Amino acid sequence: MAARSRATEEQLGSLSSQFESIMAADREVCRQLRREVDEMQDELRHMLDLRSQVERQLVDAQQSEAKVRSQSSQLERKLDEAKRRLGDVRESRRAMNLDSLSLRRDRTHCEEELAFLRRMAEDEAFSLEASRQANSLLEKSYQELEGHTEVLERQRRALVRQVQQERDLVRQEERGSAALRNNLEQLRRQQATNDASRQEVLDRHQLTRDLQTLGRPVAAGRGMVQPPGGHSWAQNIAIKKAASPAAVSAS
Repeated sequence: MAARSRATEEQLGSLSSQFESIMAADREVCRQLRREVDEMQDELRHMLDLRSQVERQLVDAQQSEAKVRSQSSQLERKLDEAKRRLGDVRESRRAMNLDSLSLRRDRTHCEEELAFLRRMAEDEAFSLEASRQANSLLEKSYQELEGHTEVLERQRRALVRQVQQERDLVRQEERGSAALRNNLEQLRRQQATNDASRQEVLDRHQLTRDLQTLGRPVAAGRGMVQPPGGHSWAQNIAIKKAASPAAVSAS
């Protein structure tokens, strides 16, 4: 029985150590998850800052595009005016047949101005196309950043839920460990009670064997045989044990 109780205590101590190690590991996992959540939040803030920068760049690009469009419209109006003037010059040349040198000079001037305006229009068209491509790239980057931000937000929420679940598990395990400690304490108290009861029974059996060894009753209601060496306490106990059945029979 003593070996079994020691084995039970050792097993309970081993279980308690295992639960404490599991709780320590869970606490370490919780700390690691908190660090990961903090890192994800820092990355999310960084991505939000990048998103704000891209939005500002997008607004600047849109404003530049609007400005280029306005300039292109002005150039187109100037081109139309130049064409109209060229048409007027041609009509005047056909109608009036004025001095050919003066008309040539005017025509050359108009053609040069028209060529210059065409070159400006081509340059502005090239700038407009470059702005459109840059705007398209910025739009694409903005959409990718939005997607990445959403993914990070989902991961952060998942990590927060996981941390909450881990905390709930740790609380459950702590409650289970507390219950196990209470059970262990109850088992120890019960074991101590059982040991005390068993020791009391053993003491009684030993006392009975000692009494049987020291002397036997001669007759009911008579005294005990005095053992050699004279143990007065054993004799008194034996006399009381012998007198008890006699008193019961007399009653």
